[in-house]
Amino acid sequence: MPQPSRKSRTGELSRLYRAKVPSGILAAARFAASGRSRVKRWCRSFAGELRLHPCRGSDGFTLLEVLVALTILGMSLTVLLAIFSQALAREHARDRAVAARIFAQSLIAQTLTAQTLGLGVSSGHSDAGLSWQLHVDPYGEASGEPATGLQVARVSATVTWSGAGNRQSLTLATLRLLPKEQSK
Repeated sequence: MPQPSRKSRTGELSRLYRAKVPSGILAAARFAASGRSRVKRWCRSFAGELRLHPCRGSDGFTLLEVLVALTILGMSLTVLLAIFSQALAREHARDRAVAARIFAQSLIAQTLTAQTLGLGVSSGHSDAGLSWQLHVDPYGEASGEPATGLQVARVSATVTWSGAGNRQSLTLATLRLLPKEQSK
């Protein structure tokens, strides 16, 4: 787009003078007609009128503003990292609890599929750092047994692990029919 000539810009200024335009707009028109680079900005004075001069305080951030922004950013990051570390710790504790539940279920499943199972307690440790106890106890009273030659036994698996600074445990139990000769 071609630039208007200086003569046409001067004609526009004279029209503005005749139209009794406020002085701030005239100054803007004079500045635009001068062809100078637009380094200066329009700022309001304390009286509220527009003036053409470099605005103070709008050229960048002060050191104090940068320090306050960095302090707020640092505190926000600290809070976020604390939240993430707590979430990771809770996730690790949940994973240990799930592993203990799966291990207890596998112990119970092994007893249900075993051919011979005697009453009593057995215990041990797993490779994952879980310690376990398996209890096989008679269930109910012996006088109420039917004449089928079977006895009801309560099978309970207790898995213990250390997590979050303390020992935690989980117990799963079920009932199983045992032949009378196995229960003795």
